[in-house]
Amino acid sequence: MSSPSTGSSDLGTEPEILDVLEVNPPDDLRGTVIFLHGLGQSPQHWKPAIQTMARSLPGVKWILPRSPSIPVTMNDNETRPAWFDIEELPPTNESGSESVCRQMNRVLRSLEQIVHNELHGRPQSPEVVVAGFSQGGATAVMLALTSLQELGGVASLSGWIPHCSRQGMRQIEPCLPVFWGHGAEDREIPLAIGQESVLFLQDELGFPGSRITFKSYEDLEHAVCPQEMQDLTDWLKTVL
Repeated sequence: MSSPSTGSSDLGTEPEILDVLEVNPPDDLRGTVIFLHGLGQSPQHWKPAIQTMARSLPGVKWILPRSPSIPVTMNDNETRPAWFDIEELPPTNESGSESVCRQMNRVLRSLEQIVHNELHGRPQSPEVVVAGFSQGGATAVMLALTSLQELGGVASLSGWIPHCSRQGMRQIEPCLPVFWGHGAEDREIPLAIGQESVLFLQDELGFPGSRITFKSYEDLEHAVCPQEMQDLTDWLKTVL
């Protein structure tokens, strides 16, 4: 079973170019946040919240990629926007099929290209942070922890670390700043799964606790709340 890795060359093709929505592209750029939507969502779903955050982060551009649309097993194979196929929620600890690993590899290569363009497309490279919600959060963490690029941080909102991706993360330097927000009443991605993912970062990858900002939110289900978005904004101010 191969684990997802942006360094993989098994596809032998150029990465798919993803459509993106840009929010607040400033003239004086000092940082970029690449934010990944959740399963069944689109960049437009997050645009109002991102616009609110952008007002507190001058000089920061937001890139919201649109995922491919694929058949999703947990939705009776209905074609939906998704970064990779998923069988059920809460996600199980299964290793993942070869086809899911290939999907992950393809989408990570496409996202890696967006990161590369941001870091190398101008004379002075900005800091780049990747972030996302739910499946987008899982994908953001996979990207950040397998990337060939030097990132400024990663943020996961109601996300998890898929088990089939973990082997490919063991070669990284455990120094990346991490923000992890999770609803205490989340039934789709329970808080315990988020907590286990953070323990994996600390116990298996060696991330010091000082690099991880973990916050849970009372009474919050599988969603975000104003306090979480404010906490994310405050964290971004420290890394961008």
